[in-house]
Amino acid sequence: MEMKYLIGTDIGNAKTEIVYEHGKNEKEIRIVKQPSVVSFLLSKPDASDISEKAAIATLMDNLLVHITSKAIKRDGLFYIGNKALKNPENIRNMNIQLGNKHQHDIPVIMSLSMLAGIAILDYYEENGELPSSPLKLECDMATAIPSSEFTKTNAKILEDRFLSGEHLITVYVADRPVQVVVQFSRVKVTEEGKTTMLAFLESGEDILSIFHETYNKESEKKIEMSVKDFVDKRVLHADIGDGTTEFIYTIGMNPVPNGSFGRHLGVGHATQEAIRLYREELGNQIGDITRQHYMKLLSENGERAEIAKQKMKEATFLQSERILETIIEAFQTKTSSEAEFFFVHGGGSIVFKEDMCDNLVNFANQVRAKVVWIPKKYAASLNSRGCLRLAKILFENKEVPQS
Repeated sequence: MEMKYLIGTDIGNAKTEIVYEHGKNEKEIRIVKQPSVVSFLLSKPDASDISEKAAIATLMDNLLVHITSKAIKRDGLFYIGNKALKNPENIRNMNIQLGNKHQHDIPVIMSLSMLAGIAILDYYEENGELPSSPLKLECDMATAIPSSEFTKTNAKILEDRFLSGEHLITVYVADRPVQVVVQFSRVKVTEEGKTTMLAFLESGEDILSIFHETYNKESEKKIEMSVKDFVDKRVLHADIGDGTTEFIYTIGMNPVPNGSFGRHLGVGHATQEAIRLYREELGNQIGDITRQHYMKLLSENGERAEIAKQKMKEATFLQSERILETIIEAFQTKTSSEAEFFFVHGGGSIVFKEDMCDNLVNFANQVRAKVVWIPKKYAASLNSRGCLRLAKILFENKEVPQS
């Protein structure tokens, strides 16, 4: 059985997100995400005693895969994403201090495993059963790495890893192994953040809801702008991620040459600081905690969860101050103080909004600019949706809007 996918992938430090079009005629956009963590297994665990239907219903939360691929340093058996968080022995995530996503195995392992899981689910949805022979996936993909590590050479390294031949993934659905063969025909790796405007211009008008609320709540002269009004504007983006924050200057759809850079700032750094404070509060009597485990703790109740939330609040305040200072620096040095709008997005924009938004609006007022804080609905998926749009432009010859 052969299947073909056109995908946009956000290989984030905190999560991996794949966006693709599903369906033959009226296509819907589907977004699949997992925490960017894997557990290395030395042997296959016993299969759970559940039905095939139940295993399919929870497949993406229980991904157990074996990967054979030239793209990774060593073939192996892995728990992926949410399943890895439940089984933390030998768990690995990306080192946000070192970066180097283009060389790291985790982005490749996550992408291949999730694609295999998606293909099995799509096949099951259409056929009502698991495939009796290996699924063969032909993929065209656009993705991105941080500006702080982006060079044409580094981008090509990651492209070549995906293009290195067939990747064989065995996904264990309850007690049944399902083989998926993934082969990439075309891959484009660009800079994180540069695809944002592609996604923004295809978004609903509610993407400007915070913008209109900010500037119209006390103003007699109402501002009424639509998404298309930004097609020729000078915009400084702060794309706040987990391990890096990317600062990109665009005029309309076009990134300004030498107008972007990345810094090791973001939710992951705040989380690491919060973990340090949390560990001290508990007398240094706790073991290693991944950033993903700590974020899960923040959603829980109980005394330890309350301590974790308090420490996270302290850490996010300090990190938000550093990000704000860097936005001001980028405005002055990268845009020559000419940017008309500050766009703030990425998963970190949700975490830092309370600490940052009003202060950035105050600065913007001083320099006669305005802030477009992207709502939670869109903030974390602009990169992946923009990568899908880029894939369409590059591989389906769908024209990009002209500025």
